Order: sequence, then C-alpha cells, then structure tokens
Amino acid sequence: YASHNRIGVKGAEAIARGIVGCGSLIELDISENPIRDAGCSAIARALREPNTLQIVDMRSKTEISKATVEEIGLTRREKPQLKIM
Repeated sequence: YASHNRIGVKGAEAIARGIVGCGSLIELDISENPIRDAGCSAIARALREPNTLQIVDMRSKTEISKATVEEIGLTRREKPQLKIM
C-alpha cells in the first residue's frame, strides 16, 4: 500500500511505467496522494496494458478533469474485471 505518501504526478507516472507488464501485482492502493489529473491519466492508460492488477484505489480529494474521468471510464470498459476506485 502506498496511500497517504505524498506521491505526486512524477511518482504516479513512475508507478504507471511499473504497472505495464508487471506479472505479480494484484492490488494497488495509491489513495489520498496528490497525483492530480496527469497522474490519474497516466495510471489509467497503463491499466489498459497487460498487467495482473485486480484492484486499483486512486481515491483522493484532488479534482480531476472530465477528460481524465472519461479515460478512467474507457479503462473500465476495456477491463471490466478490474475494480477501480
């Protein structure tokens, strides 16, 4: 779990790069971090790539744009088995 660790946009982008092709990560909790719009978007794009994640928690008080919400929605449609919070 990496919640409440002050992970910002650059950290979220690094996590996104790590998600791609990861063969053992099942759950990722990065809730309550200031990953902002760019970080959420990077992770949403990475989640559409091959990975083993089943649960992703990105809940935060940070507001994200409509475009990022739509990107997360696209990820949900492409990977319905993935639980994104």
